[in-house]
Amino acid sequence: RYGVSLPAARFTSPTTTILNTLPVAGNVHISPAQPLSLDPLAADYAYSDADSDPEYTGGREIRWYKDSQLQSAYNNSLTVPASATEPGQGWYFTVRPHDGMEFGNTATSLLVTIGALQITTSPSRNQLNISASSDITVTFSTAMNAATINSATFIVSTRSRGFSSGSISYDAPSKTAIF
Repeated sequence: RYGVSLPAARFTSPTTTILNTLPVAGNVHISPAQPLSLDPLAADYAYSDADSDPEYTGGREIRWYKDSQLQSAYNNSLTVPASATEPGQGWYFTVRPHDGMEFGNTATSLLVTIGALQITTSPSRNQLNISASSDITVTFSTAMNAATINSATFIVSTRSRGFSSGSISYDAPSKTAIF
C-alpha cells in the first residue's frame, strides 16, 4: 500500500492422510430378551462411528442363527417372525455395521431361548359337575393383547351342550381372560 514490496514466501505443510475409522455396533441384543413362541424376534444395536459417518443400512450385514445354524432367509433382516420360532430353540444374530466406506467388526448378540406360553385354566380341562353360572378363566404366563381375546379365539364347549356363547373380558394386571 505504501509502495513496499515483500518477497513471496512459500510454505510447505506435511502431508496428512485422512483415515476412516471403522464403525462399531454396540449393545447388541435381541428383543424381547425372554421371547415366547408367539413373539417375533428383533435385532437391536447401537451404531457409532468416531468420524460421525452415518450408518449405511444398505451395506450392513445381519445374520440370524437358529441352534447355531445360519438362517439365510433372514439375511439383513432386523426381525424374525414368530411363525419361524418354536419353544426350545436357541437364536442369536450377528451384525457387521457399514459406514458407507468400510465394514466394522462383527458383533454378536447373546443367545435367547424361545419359551412356551403357559396357561392355567379354571375349572380345569374335562372337570365334571361345573355350575353353568361359574366363570371360566384362562391365566397366561405373559401379557396378551386384549384385542386378540374374543369369541373367535376363546371358544368354550361342553360335552352335553356343545359350543357356549357368552361375554369375554381380559384383565391385564392378572393376565387373565374371563368367560
